[in-house]
Amino acid sequence: MLQGFAGGMMAPVGRLIVLRGAAKTELLRSIALITWPALLAPVLAPVLGGLIVTVSTWHWIFILNVPIGVAAFVAALIMVQDRATERRTLDWLGLLLTSAAVLALLLAVELVAAGDAMLITLFSGIAALLIGGGAVWWMLGTRHPLLNLRVFGIPTFRVTNSGGFVFRLVVNAVPFLLPLLFQDAFGWTPLESGFVVGALFVGNVGIKPTTTPLLRRFGFRAVLLGSLVGTILCLVLFALLGSDTPTAAIAVLALVSGAFRSVGFTAYNTLQFADLDAEQLGSANTLSATLAQLASGLGIAIAATSLRLGDASVSADDLLSPFRLAFLLLAALTLVCVVSALLLPKDAAGHVTARV
Repeated sequence: MLQGFAGGMMAPVGRLIVLRGAAKTELLRSIALITWPALLAPVLAPVLGGLIVTVSTWHWIFILNVPIGVAAFVAALIMVQDRATERRTLDWLGLLLTSAAVLALLLAVELVAAGDAMLITLFSGIAALLIGGGAVWWMLGTRHPLLNLRVFGIPTFRVTNSGGFVFRLVVNAVPFLLPLLFQDAFGWTPLESGFVVGALFVGNVGIKPTTTPLLRRFGFRAVLLGSLVGTILCLVLFALLGSDTPTAAIAVLALVSGAFRSVGFTAYNTLQFADLDAEQLGSANTLSATLAQLASGLGIAIAATSLRLGDASVSADDLLSPFRLAFLLLAALTLVCVVSALLLPKDAAGHVTARV
């Protein structure tokens, strides 16, 4: 929890610093630049993590981060300067209600496959709905809410944080499922698994230089639809994998999946801020970061739950069917993103891509 508190503040604060200093015409390039570190790090992480647990102990995964954290701390002291901003009191009730609703929701998803805990699951789900409704009612009525929900009135922000929420949920579940598939069902070592999962993130980085030209040439709507259809096809193909599938073919599929993931992320991350004015950036950035973290947690919880449901419905020696169920469920969820993207006008945020 402490690590989550600390990490949860870094990305939105850093992004807000960039957004406040970027003009609309610079937004596409600025978002692209600050996305690079988030794409590069996961390329190294699966391979390095697999190598560490193969040749040493898992403790070193955490120990290696200590000097990196110290270096980042020193860099922040030197490079990041305070800027004048409006100071407000923290919405403690909004924080309490939102946190309780998210906790209840994650608990319900986590327990849904446990047949002997259905009463607790039902109670958690109802509690999440009631507390969440109370949080929305409070934040719409108070003067300085924890999250300014009124920014959902802006169409581009609404679409990118509804369909975009589901997209983040799906793509964050894939790197969770793949290592389990490779190691538990295929019998690979952690190092072998790490190399192939790393191909997904290589695809992330490799396609990145083309995302801005693609958005300028075709616009947000067309690029989003293309990346979503590609993501669905990759998920279906992941569901068809078997232990006899050539490793090279799996790596290529992971690479292509990572490319579609990267294009979608860049489009969603840029589009959501396209029509916001300077006064709305802070609230929208906080709300977006909160939803992104929630999507990440829910994606892993839903993937794990689908594996449990699959395990309960097949024989003990059928190791592949639960994974097939999980990937097909994620593909079905991505259809929600397609419907959401179709609601965008063809020239959405054309002032950002300089197409209008």
